[in-house]
Amino acid sequence: MKNDLKGMNLIIHGSLASGKSTLAKKLATYYEAIVLTTDRVIADVCAAYPASDTAVLIRKYVVRKKFESVKEESATSNASKNPSRRASGSKNASKQQQQQQ
Repeated sequence: MKNDLKGMNLIIHGSLASGKSTLAKKLATYYEAIVLTTDRVIADVCAAYPASDTAVLIRKYVVRKKFESVKEESATSNASKNPSRRASGSKNASKQQQQQQ
């Protein structure tokens, strides 16, 4: 039965944390196949062609997303630690809006 899928590509998709990677690894083990993930393909392309426009754009995108994620986590953490600061910030914004009118 292992040779029944020779030459066939399987694409597994689903929502976040639904078990796609686990299923892919189990199928690959059973059918003696390899697993390609988009993350791995992108990393391999960036490593093979580090100066390419695509690799440069991908690196910039990844860095920006990591920065945004850290910035968002920091803002969420600060707001939960100091709720009065968040409230005063909104009061200041209201005052500025009133002054502009």
